[in-house]
Amino acid sequence: SLKSNFIGNKNDFYNRKDILFLSNVISRFPMGGTCGHSRIDFLDEILKNQTEMISSIVKNNISILHKPYNRRITLLFSDHFKNLNKINNQLYSLLNINQKGLTIDLIKNGKILLWDQIGSGTVEAFANNIPSMIYWNRIYSKEADWAKKNIEELENYGVLHDSIDSLIK
Repeated sequence: SLKSNFIGNKNDFYNRKDILFLSNVISRFPMGGTCGHSRIDFLDEILKNQTEMISSIVKNNISILHKPYNRRITLLFSDHFKNLNKINNQLYSLLNINQKGLTIDLIKNGKILLWDQIGSGTVEAFANNIPSMIYWNRIYSKEADWAKKNIEELENYGVLHDSIDSLIK
């Protein structure tokens, strides 16, 4: 279980980045099933949103370690990641690993996990009591009608955000 190994010693916790940002997959070509997957026709908006969020986080003196979905994403959109690295190399770091899931060692890199939508990783983190927040602008996905009440509760508790200002607070 992730939960049993999450808590480390205090010094390890204070040496972590403030945020471990786990961004979703960006598909180069349209996929048959697009539920929860970004679409290439929203690429500009997705990358702009990611850049604005990361810029705002570091401008507020919050450190962030960015774990892209996989290494292929960083190669496909290398200009985007080069630009992110120019934002503030003291507070922003790009993790260069080729693994998409959660591991204990990965989680120990941040004080709180930040997701760009609700997905299986988010649910796994919630189930294991791993501190998590979601910055979800609903660019390419949105909640089902039957889930709106639950989504509102996540917003009311400060877990889910659709604005950078509320996320920073």
